[in-house]
Amino acid sequence: MALQSSGRITLKEIAAEFGGDAPHGLKEYYRGGAYTTSNNTNVAVSPNLIGLKQFYGAKGEVSFTISSSQQEMNLSTYLTAQGWDGSAPVNVTINSGVYIWSDNTSVGGLTIPSSMNGLVTITNNGYIIGRGGDAGGNDGGPALVNNATGVTLTNASGAYIAGGGGGGGNSVSGGGAGGGNAYGPYGSRSGGAIGQAGQVGNGGGNAYHGGSGGNYYDAGSSSLSYPIGSGGGRILSSVGADGGGVCNTGPYGYGGGAGGVGNNAGSKGCTVNGTGGGGGWGAAGGTGGSAAGGAGGAAISGTAIANYTNNGTVYGSTA
Repeated sequence: MALQSSGRITLKEIAAEFGGDAPHGLKEYYRGGAYTTSNNTNVAVSPNLIGLKQFYGAKGEVSFTISSSQQEMNLSTYLTAQGWDGSAPVNVTINSGVYIWSDNTSVGGLTIPSSMNGLVTITNNGYIIGRGGDAGGNDGGPALVNNATGVTLTNASGAYIAGGGGGGGNSVSGGGAGGGNAYGPYGSRSGGAIGQAGQVGNGGGNAYHGGSGGNYYDAGSSSLSYPIGSGGGRILSSVGADGGGVCNTGPYGYGGGAGGVGNNAGSKGCTVNGTGGGGGWGAAGGTGGSAAGGAGGAAISGTAIANYTNNGTVYGSTA
């Protein structure tokens, strides 16, 4: 609970908010020291410049570390379950290798609600990702949806914030990066599990990032094959192949476009009737015939982040 904003304030009240061992001394409570957290910007950083009135409205900050992957995480709901009181400022660290992910294009991997106005500091060392759009031109979903003011966010070196890729145009096409499925008249290929490629369709090769566009014929074949594209993967790295979907030499020539790698758009179908490849992270799916691919999902949507530092990789638009 915050200290009072006016009137008499005592060392005992400061100690109750920030802790410390008796006997207490005011000089112990400089900002950035053992007790007074950095969110209290009115408090001096030097013990020699500190004064009681600097603690008007001061609040003790609490820290949380997220060490396991979480699906469609509402930050307030999650922290409350961890013991947060709902009013103290929070400093949240997402560990390296942890996925904060979504399997729903309408919901972000991470949502910060408006009830947390002025309370949130996040350091992301992991992966915050949206869900890829399914085949047929469906849009990718957002990675982080912020509805709060006063948020501080650092995307650390080696970390990612990535919107889902857009699905390729037409009914037989690749799903976008971030887990999009690739539907066809004879079935579908699933998007990848966390950190994995999507299932490979009969249209071609690996789908480490964007899913491939499916072919009506296998490459080089003149016999009918089930037209299923590859599902979009949930891998985020600098390696991995395009989706397959190479042009074929069959009499109908329904060649699928390659899926986008990284944050590159899916390729347009390589013939008039070709189907579009799924988009890479935060990028659009490829056009299939006259049908546009889906839009890429935002990296950060909603309210603009008040204090935003990116030292990692961000795929998709930011608020």
